[in-house]
Amino acid sequence: MIGSDLESKYLAATKDINEMMESTINFNDVNIIIYTGGSKKWHISDIPNDKQALFKVNENGLEKIEEYEVQTNMLDYNNLSFLLNYGYENYDTEFYDLILWDHGAGPVYGYGYDEYYKIDSMSLESIKKGLDNSPFNGTNKLELIGFDACLMSSIEVAHVLSNYSDYMVASQEFEPGNGWDY
Repeated sequence: MIGSDLESKYLAATKDINEMMESTINFNDVNIIIYTGGSKKWHISDIPNDKQALFKVNENGLEKIEEYEVQTNMLDYNNLSFLLNYGYENYDTEFYDLILWDHGAGPVYGYGYDEYYKIDSMSLESIKKGLDNSPFNGTNKLELIGFDACLMSSIEVAHVLSNYSDYMVASQEFEPGNGWDY
């Protein structure tokens, strides 16, 4: 979850995290892991503004798993690989999903906006590199890759992701500011 200005100005990530915590999901059957960063102001006090952190959503709310001392570009494909490898190594389950949450600009301009690294976005090539360096390539695919981001549903994006996921959920239009209903 790259908070970007969607979080610092509009609290959009906070609202979606609160929706996840208030959902009726059975947390014994589903693990929700959130990797945060890329926003200069998070509105949930446990989420650091100047560092990346991993959280697990559970019946008690938001549990911090780990906080990292270095703020790196959330759009670096190594962060995507790290998250996927972490989930695979620490949560044994039948199905794995990935939701990329932030701004989207389609196949030409890519995904994401990190407030600390304003001149960058994650290109389709970078997304591919991140997925290549994860356990989810070849025959071991993610069940679903979703973009809670604008403009990411295109044949080009679907083609790149087809080697890594059975399903893609994305919008070819602009999404409302509150994003998906979690």
